[in-house]
Amino acid sequence: MNRFIDIIIKNYRWIIIITTVLAISAGCVFAQKMFTKQLFVNNIDIFFEKDDPDLVLYKRFVKTFGSEEIIAIVISDMDIFTTENIEIIRKISRMAKSTLGVANVFSLTEHITYMADEEDIAFQKLVPNGALNQEKLLEIKNTILGDEILSGWLVSKNGRDTIIVMELMPFKDNIKKQKLILEIREKAQKIAGKNRKLIFTGPPYVECEISRLSQRDFLLFTPIVFFIIFILVVFLLRNGVLSILCQMDLFITLILSLGLFTLCGESLNIVTTSIGPILLVIAVADSLHVLSHFRDRYNPLKDDHLEVVSSVTKRL
Repeated sequence: MNRFIDIIIKNYRWIIIITTVLAISAGCVFAQKMFTKQLFVNNIDIFFEKDDPDLVLYKRFVKTFGSEEIIAIVISDMDIFTTENIEIIRKISRMAKSTLGVANVFSLTEHITYMADEEDIAFQKLVPNGALNQEKLLEIKNTILGDEILSGWLVSKNGRDTIIVMELMPFKDNIKKQKLILEIREKAQKIAGKNRKLIFTGPPYVECEISRLSQRDFLLFTPIVFFIIFILVVFLLRNGVLSILCQMDLFITLILSLGLFTLCGESLNIVTTSIGPILLVIAVADSLHVLSHFRDRYNPLKDDHLEVVSSVTKRL
């Protein structure tokens, strides 16, 4: 080990150059993944090994019974059966049906019912297209609220809430799925207007929100931890040059580790998003230990700093 330390100290300039080049390269890879939104993934696949029995069973279920990628939009009002609300539901449903990546849409205006007599059965929309008068709206309301299947599921029993359900096509690309969900959310909110709050839910939407929050937390807390560590290091070392040197060491460690993490094909998720702050906390311990001993041993008037570094490192 002592021989290895001597080689590093003897060739410290080359070590610094190589480390800097590697850090810049790793940082570029990490930044490219992060800013193209390919770094933060919370798909169910990443939490299991490819041959995990539970994941295999889940994949078989999806292949047999279809995708469970379903998102829903809840619309609420004092009375959902008004001309304005019906038109909003109709427009959002049509928008969803015309969006590439949506397989099926089920809503108040898309629900198909049947009319039967002794000779024939006819299928038609429960809510007809076109303008509806109050009498027709009241008739539709009474029909739905009196239906044991539709009441309490498609429309709340008090007639104040309704849901628009969308089944998404299977997505192998998590980024495309996130873009689709964001597109649907933006278009739906635009149709409803700024004054009307829509509630979005469903596993794909939750997954998208978790990825967004994971990225936000990483970008927020990593700099905060970095700054707090700097304040503590300045207070403990009471030396500006050594404090900056410590922070440079932390920064390079962070960039190198995250870059290698990305190059190995890994992604950040709700579990690993704390890797940045944790890396900083772990890395500062050794840096602070070495630098504090160097500060105590080094006398700039009579000591050679390389000899002191070698002595301190070997002793620790």
